Amino acid sequence: MITRSQMLHNIENLLTSQGYKTSDIYDQGSFDIVAR
Repeated sequence: MITRSQMLHNIENLLTSQGYKTSDIYDQGSFDIVAR
């Protein structure tokens, strides 16, 4: 089973590999990844 932190890491890696810059701002309740 994938953990929440692994999922966040995978999403960030996917975005950065596609040329997006991500913010590393997320907390325990929710997370926001800002792609710009």
